[in-house]
Amino acid sequence: MISLERLLHLMSEKGASDLYLSAGAPVSVKINGVCVPLNQERLSAPSVVALLGGLLSDAQMHELEKTRELNLGIKIEGEGSFRLSAFQQRGAVSAVMPPSTSMWIGRGPISARRRAILSHWAAMKDCPPKPGFTVMTQTR
Repeated sequence: MISLERLLHLMSEKGASDLYLSAGAPVSVKINGVCVPLNQERLSAPSVVALLGGLLSDAQMHELEKTRELNLGIKIEGEGSFRLSAFQQRGAVSAVMPPSTSMWIGRGPISARRRAILSHWAAMKDCPPKPGFTVMTQTR
């Protein structure tokens, strides 16, 4: 089975704004406001838990089981920070992972996801990005 870190990497490569995990549906990402499945394989309820369990600690998994929800920030080296919102839905765990609400794009190597967000920001502002500038943007 593919790891959640790999799925977040694919999300970044595609310039997606959200990653969705839900039992009975394929892993999906939102690109330009449209949900797009990454493959046709539907996730089982245990598969969603296994994907989350590969990234979360035992204590975090226990909190999800106990409270039926979990909201936290996760940093993935080379990809950036993401928010995780996991919850019980129809007797199974589901999750959505958007990039964190604010991120910094600074000097040094820029990941594909950060490059896509910087390009989008520059297009929205109708101005070319200038080398050496630090840009903070908020995604929704």
